[in-house]
Amino acid sequence: GLAEAMTWLAFRMKEQYGLQVDLQAKESFNQLDHHMRMLLFQSIRELLFNVVKHAGVLEAKVALELKDGRGCITIVDQGKGFEAEKVMKDVKIAHGLLIVQDRLNLLGCDFKVNSKPGKGTQVVIDLPIEEVPT
Repeated sequence: GLAEAMTWLAFRMKEQYGLQVDLQAKESFNQLDHHMRMLLFQSIRELLFNVVKHAGVLEAKVALELKDGRGCITIVDQGKGFEAEKVMKDVKIAHGLLIVQDRLNLLGCDFKVNSKPGKGTQVVIDLPIEEVPT
């Protein structure tokens, strides 16, 4: 599942870049198909790499959970942040983020970047899965 892959990724980010990833996997998203899991894995890796490259901190939090019956993945850092609204309109600067956003949107995920200078960055990926009622 995705949770296992994220545990491995957290270990690799620490080993390669010294990035401490606090992984909170309340949900492993085993119901996602392989293609979707791969895409999410690559997207989260890209987002964590952005923390290393731009945030100026070596700590990030990744949460996998169900919220209101929908899948939700959150990546948060307390780094230097940026003007999210401006940056996301600028293809040159937000290139990597926009590629991630496009890919995720194609698969029905919602991708939101919340950030302000000096306030860190929060990325929320909303997954198109409905909770199976027990």
